[in-house]
Amino acid sequence: MENKVIKTKKGIFIKTDKKFGAIVFSPYSGLFFAISREYVTDTISYCENKKNKLPDKIAKNLNIGIVKDKNFEIKSHWLPENNAFSYIDDSTLPNSPIVINWLISNNCCFSCNYCYAGDVIDKPTEMADATEIAQKIMETNPLAVVFSGGEPLREKQKIIEGLNVLGNKVGIIIDTNGYHYDNDLAKLFQKYNAIVRVSLDSLHSELNSKIRPLKNKKSNTNVLNTIVTNITKYREMKIPVLIHTVVSSVNKNSLYDLYDKLPTLGVNGWRLFSVINPNDESKQEQFKKLMTFGKAKNMDDAQQEIQKEIEFFSNKHISKSNFSLQIVHSTDSQKNSVILVLPSGQFATESRLKNEKIKISIESIFNKVDLVGHYERYLGIIK
Repeated sequence: MENKVIKTKKGIFIKTDKKFGAIVFSPYSGLFFAISREYVTDTISYCENKKNKLPDKIAKNLNIGIVKDKNFEIKSHWLPENNAFSYIDDSTLPNSPIVINWLISNNCCFSCNYCYAGDVIDKPTEMADATEIAQKIMETNPLAVVFSGGEPLREKQKIIEGLNVLGNKVGIIIDTNGYHYDNDLAKLFQKYNAIVRVSLDSLHSELNSKIRPLKNKKSNTNVLNTIVTNITKYREMKIPVLIHTVVSSVNKNSLYDLYDKLPTLGVNGWRLFSVINPNDESKQEQFKKLMTFGKAKNMDDAQQEIQKEIEFFSNKHISKSNFSLQIVHSTDSQKNSVILVLPSGQFATESRLKNEKIKISIESIFNKVDLVGHYERYLGIIK
């Protein structure tokens, strides 16, 4: 089973590598963890409900979202601790993806001012067969696949076809704006232990709509209520929900409010990203207005203030087992840490030099994708 993804009896997905150790994905928390080499066998046994000698520190992290009364701090995604990976260097990082982001749709009802897929959404493109794309994705041996877009729930049949290939073979994350909901798809998400990740930048309707406006602006007053209602529907079905927030000049002072109020919605966790330049040239002027909102005089000042606010926030707030907090330090120089599959089936990543996507070969993904950046994107700083 070396290097192959297995779904264990606990429902946790594990991919092993002799030199590296193992990486696990939990659909109960949406979290990724690296397991150092000496604990791989016991981790697999634990997740298969067999006898083991797994340290409590690892077991607690694997139980996030399963056992409700373990309110401990999540200090690292490198288990049992960062220094257990002293053997790690570029040659020991497996060159198969942790996560692949499949832009299954090029259509969205929102017009987000910072959208990284703006060069794909509503643009003419040749749409490939979803089953064939899913089969190509499986060839790369990812631990998890994100169904994204655009808005993936606008492509119901493609999601069904994709899940028929990928379901129970890899972890599944559904990236959605939360505005759309389909009960048939929700039942499939249950079946395949998918986790739903909702994009939400503020719990204040006016701010959220300023950053993430609907194309039909007349409907903006109902957006936040609709999103919250749909989150509640997922949670009533016991489908784990994560919140995905992009921090800009408009909402950087809303982080504390989100941290306090998101747990009351019953969500499992929260991911924070610092905003990066959108690829769609037509959005550059609106993006500049978004970034110079408030006291920022120019784009550089705005980025510095955002990073400063995120750093200050992260020093005061901790991630706990009942509400995980991940801060992904996304900058223009780290854009090529993500692996994308476009609606056409073409594999791509974000260019470091320009605001555009560049094609990558399925046979040599990490020739253009930053391998270390890819691992640190999902697991945090290695050392």
